[in-house]
Amino acid sequence: MENNKRVARLTWNDKGYVLPSGGAGKSTDKDSHEYRFGYGHEEWLFDVSKLIDGYHYGFLQPVRQYQEAYTGGIYSVMLYTINKETKLRYWVGDIERVEVIDEQEALRIRGIYKDRGWLNEMEEQILESGGSKMDFANYPGIDLFNVRFRPKDINVTDPYLELPSDHPLRTITRYTFARFKEEFQPAPNFTSPNFQFIPPDQVPEPTDVGLETRKSIRPPQSVEITYLHSALSNILTRRLREIHGNNNVTAEHPSGNGRNRIDVLVNSKEGLIFYEIKTYNSLLTSIREAFGQLLEYAIWPEKMKASKLVIVTHLPASADVSKYLKYIRDQYNLPLYYQHLDWEKGKLSEEF
Repeated sequence: MENNKRVARLTWNDKGYVLPSGGAGKSTDKDSHEYRFGYGHEEWLFDVSKLIDGYHYGFLQPVRQYQEAYTGGIYSVMLYTINKETKLRYWVGDIERVEVIDEQEALRIRGIYKDRGWLNEMEEQILESGGSKMDFANYPGIDLFNVRFRPKDINVTDPYLELPSDHPLRTITRYTFARFKEEFQPAPNFTSPNFQFIPPDQVPEPTDVGLETRKSIRPPQSVEITYLHSALSNILTRRLREIHGNNNVTAEHPSGNGRNRIDVLVNSKEGLIFYEIKTYNSLLTSIREAFGQLLEYAIWPEKMKASKLVIVTHLPASADVSKYLKYIRDQYNLPLYYQHLDWEKGKLSEEF
């Protein structure tokens, strides 16, 4: 049976592959596309605000190299990238089920993107990042879209996991759709159940790339999907008004502290419910960012104003999320919950 687990290199992007990040860290080869135009076609790989029939369509250069050979195939793909300025390699994450599409399907998707104004939006993002949009809108569909997958199949590593200098992936230098080998598997990036203090002399040193280099290169950062945030806000507001009544649900409600606003505020029979929406492709990042904001909105400076705090994202809850929030509620008596909003179907999950 053919091994359907692959490893694919992506162009460098330090904005979570939601939009182009500019020329920093890109290829220094003067003949390469990313050097000439300042961007790569993979830079929108995780912009899941643009769904067609439940799928996000993206581009993988390693697949494009031998498009016909891979068309129709379904693969589990591990993703890594190289910062050409620091020479460091990073695991970006993986997509559990990637379908390789044909030219006819790619042409259809290109037409939908054009009709919906998404190609124009992508061109604007190229310009904003400092790149050149020359000929972008004239690329054939297959040079813009050659794979598709569902958002639930994305597993993002946030922050990107830096690979050690002796990692076997160092032997792969080009954009190849390489078969996955067990030695490529990065060290687990998880929280140890036996967490404890480690003396300073026992903590391994970070990869040595030079102090000045680290100062001059911006680290990868998670980026929210702006348009998805707006869509979730509109759907959530409508759904909550169906439950609590139109006059009891306000979107973008002033927080009472400066110009900050609560994404959605509900005046329920049990008290005020604060909703904070996040659209990072990392569920943990969304929870981390929303948690602090909700606490500030609800408690600052010394009074609890909310009966319930709810984090809402486009991603289904994991078992760890459920355990984490239950522990917070039980241990600290904070009414913190999580809900997943399926924005295509307009369905809001139960509270976790």
